[in-house]
Amino acid sequence: MRAGGVLNLKLITHDFAIDSITLANGRYADLEGPASAWVTDGYVAKPANGQTVSANEALLGLGVNFAGNISTAEVAFATTVTNGFPGGFFMVEVNGDDYDFVIRPLDENRNPIGNWSLTVSSATPWSGNLTGDGKMALDVQYDIGAGKINGLAFTLGDFAGGTGPS
Repeated sequence: MRAGGVLNLKLITHDFAIDSITLANGRYADLEGPASAWVTDGYVAKPANGQTVSANEALLGLGVNFAGNISTAEVAFATTVTNGFPGGFFMVEVNGDDYDFVIRPLDENRNPIGNWSLTVSSATPWSGNLTGDGKMALDVQYDIGAGKINGLAFTLGDFAGGTGPS
């Protein structure tokens, strides 16, 4: 929208969910969010007019409420993931500036599988192009301030350091 030659940007302030995501090999609309989650030491931020949820609930489904300052988070999916799983995983993050955390696959008893891990470091590129159309994600006005949603996608093949099934 332009008014007098000035571009007026609007912040998204309501609750919303992700319907699809575009990765290097195409757009995916059959997304599945975690079915269960367990969070330690987290708080929750939500879109300014969004629904208040717990830190565990913030990781469920495909909404953009988020748990922050997490020391440990575990998520479980309804779909079984085994070695050779053809799908991928993604996460969203506000402003794309979080790093130095480790993702580990867990077995059905919530125990780490071997030494497999994926480290998200400062060299890991968060993407702001979540539309897949070359457009940057819109600003979101959270109850703790404004932010841009960025994304990161990975597959089982991105995990390293283990032996045996991943």
